[in-house]
Amino acid sequence: MKYKNIKIIIAFDIGLKNIGIAIGNTLIKKSRPLLTIKNCNIKKTFKKIKLIIKTWKPNYFIIGIPYIKSNIYKYCINFSKKLFLHFKLKIKKINENYSSIIIKKKKKKDSKSASLILQQYFYNI
Repeated sequence: MKYKNIKIIIAFDIGLKNIGIAIGNTLIKKSRPLLTIKNCNIKKTFKKIKLIIKTWKPNYFIIGIPYIKSNIYKYCINFSKKLFLHFKLKIKKINENYSSIIIKKKKKKDSKSASLILQQYFYNI
């Protein structure tokens, strides 16, 4: 049996140094950390993201945006615009204030924060 309405979603926790990435789907509405990539320059970063998209074939992206106006807020907004222009996938933005603070452990902190952002999205759909 195929489920036509199941959507694969990739979530991003964008930071100036690292980008946490998580994956989930709308059938079970559970997220899981996928990996963390270095955010060195947009060309290298998008090359890595392209490989993830090729592997997982997501229907859309969730981007964590800190709604406290700051430099990182502007950076996340600009990054999400570039992501859309480059990959042409729909982007949904989620308030991610304090997601990195909630995750206590340093190991895989960025991908766990992305997973938390995606799980927050699932709670609201």
